[in-house]
Amino acid sequence: MENLTGLQSLDLSWCNQLTDLQGLENLPRLQSLNLSRCAQLTDLQGLENLTDLQSLNLSGCEQLTDLKGLENLTGLQSLDLSWCDQLTDLKGLENLSRLQSLDLSRCAQLTDLQGLENLSRLQSLNLSSCFQLTDLKGLENLTDLQSLNLSWCEQLADLKGLENLSRLQSLSLSRCEQLADLQGLENLTHLQSLNLSACRQLADLKGLENLPRLQSLNLSGCEQLTDLQGLENLTHLQSLDLSACRQLADLKGLENLPRLQSLNLSECDRITHLNPLEKLICLKEIYISQINDAVWLYHFPRLVDVKSNAIDNVPVELLSDAGNALIPITAWQRDLLASGSAPNSELKLFILGNGGIGKTQISRRLQGSEYDPAVPSTHGIHLGRFRILEADDHAPGIYLNLWDFGGQDVYLSTHGLFLDERAIYVVAWHPEFENQDEYQQNGVPMRNRLLGYWLAYIRSLAGADAPVIVVQTQCDEADTETAAPLPQDHGFNYLKTTGCSALQDYGLERLLPEIRNAARLLRKRYAAVEIPQSWVDLEQDLRELRDGGQKTLAFEAFESQCQQRNQLAPPALIANFLHRAGQVFWRQGAFGNDLVLRQDWALAGIYAILERNTVLPQIRRDGGVFHLTQLQNAVWRDFNEQEQRMFIDMMVQCNACFALGDDVYVATELLPDEQDMASPIQSTWRNATADAHVRLAYDFFMKALSSKYCEKLAIKQNETRNIGARACAITIARRKAR
Repeated sequence: MENLTGLQSLDLSWCNQLTDLQGLENLPRLQSLNLSRCAQLTDLQGLENLTDLQSLNLSGCEQLTDLKGLENLTGLQSLDLSWCDQLTDLKGLENLSRLQSLDLSRCAQLTDLQGLENLSRLQSLNLSSCFQLTDLKGLENLTDLQSLNLSWCEQLADLKGLENLSRLQSLSLSRCEQLADLQGLENLTHLQSLNLSACRQLADLKGLENLPRLQSLNLSGCEQLTDLQGLENLTHLQSLDLSACRQLADLKGLENLPRLQSLNLSECDRITHLNPLEKLICLKEIYISQINDAVWLYHFPRLVDVKSNAIDNVPVELLSDAGNALIPITAWQRDLLASGSAPNSELKLFILGNGGIGKTQISRRLQGSEYDPAVPSTHGIHLGRFRILEADDHAPGIYLNLWDFGGQDVYLSTHGLFLDERAIYVVAWHPEFENQDEYQQNGVPMRNRLLGYWLAYIRSLAGADAPVIVVQTQCDEADTETAAPLPQDHGFNYLKTTGCSALQDYGLERLLPEIRNAARLLRKRYAAVEIPQSWVDLEQDLRELRDGGQKTLAFEAFESQCQQRNQLAPPALIANFLHRAGQVFWRQGAFGNDLVLRQDWALAGIYAILERNTVLPQIRRDGGVFHLTQLQNAVWRDFNEQEQRMFIDMMVQCNACFALGDDVYVATELLPDEQDMASPIQSTWRNATADAHVRLAYDFFMKALSSKYCEKLAIKQNETRNIGARACAITIARRKAR
């Protein structure tokens, strides 16, 4: 490089074998130099003559222990030393008087800030994750500083040293877990943004009174905070995050924030009194875990965005999406006013457990059918409906929409589409099945799951408030029942245990009362929920079409039905509500936008890939890869082409499979095991080692997520025409994901 005397910009990032900088001495006009992730670089000799250098990136130079060589770079304006893990002091920065931006984030060995005193022009300083930093001595003279990041400085206990930073506009103290008070902020009168999230020792807000220009304040996760005294004078505040302030019991102090536009109160479980918010007429966004009544929202004329987990009188199906709930709530309110409300008389009952344990016979008995040993175990999902509670003077009658789920792993990817908190969960178990044994069924590997697995599965999808009944099946004699092996930390607020026998005519005498009690619990829990009468009438119209044998309904016909019922809400919103309530299957843009009325018919079609006696073993032998024509010829002969396309689209929506190419698909659960792919794996990897590892932590890992990872990996492998090689890579991803 010696002859490149006019070079102005040089990028040597990720040069992992670079150990020194010899050769850079003769680049006097160099203005920008990137040496990030030069992991073997141990010193900076060679930079002394680069007096025109303005920007230097040394991020991730993990072996760098000192800054000798920077003394002469007096024109330097930007310096990145982030992730220089071995750097213990800042000697060498004293002469960089023109420096405006300095990043020292994740300099984990840095214990003090000596060396920064002379950087009087510094405007931006990042000290995040400097875990050993205990004080801020050295910042006193940085009077031009506008942005300071001290997040994750876990040993920082006070803010002495910030008093003179009167021009500071942005300050992050997030995760400064030793910080107990805010003394030192009093003079930061130009501060506009302050992040105090997860300052777990912070018990009050004294010190914020003199920050009149503050526009954004994050107090999320300040678990010791009990009141909001100190916010009264923040009249320019526009955004306030109080999420997960679990000790906060009232909102006094917010009434004086006339410019507040965004307020986050999610997970503030003790907040019950919202009156102080009524004066916040500029409020546009509010995030809150629970609201007593949707009418309260109309106090805010400028409100455009609402996110809430629960509003007592609003159907939860309108709040399930992560998006803005204000639009569906407004539409729901209009239809309520136009047609009146109807009682909430529909609940779901889900029966889950290992395959072959007796769930199908229980579901038959619940619907009034006799025990029949000739009936095969559930393949996929079977549906039913029966009345569980009669109406009385105070409450409506309740119908349970029953969902009997197949227990094998190959079925689980679709279950998550249907499970939610407004349902009763019956988990079937039996001592003989309480293992993790693998077995073969028609050449296809299956496996049992422990009771704790099923409970964790339900909790991951439905939450801790879902009512659960653990029932031991096949208790045909009184002395056959044993204590259920419940995990101590199952996490449910309502869990009952009992036994039953589908064989005996009296075998549900103890299970039925438990189901009725759970139904009463949910009826009471959702008693305040109001459903527009016109929506209920429309639901009945669709039920009559379904009972008359109609399988699907074109969206245009559904729109006509809505018009006949004088619906004011958009038809797509009502269709989505009915889908989440389990009455139809509909995804906007899928299946030609048709509504699937006969879900049992549709599920029978999409589960054809999992048909245990026909195509499933063959797909398993083919490494999980199948062609659309394979299903058309084997199991979909009685369906027309439009229905076949709808089935494959529905399978993709359910994460039962994903597309690998034109009419070529992969059933993730049927991919071969690693040992069966030893040869392709070896030919693909050739003993190479991974450049990077990614580890994701989940309380409970659902297979649907695994399917998504595998799909993205397959897309990355598009240049590989050999399906076996792609399946090999997917197999590895699937095994790692578990």
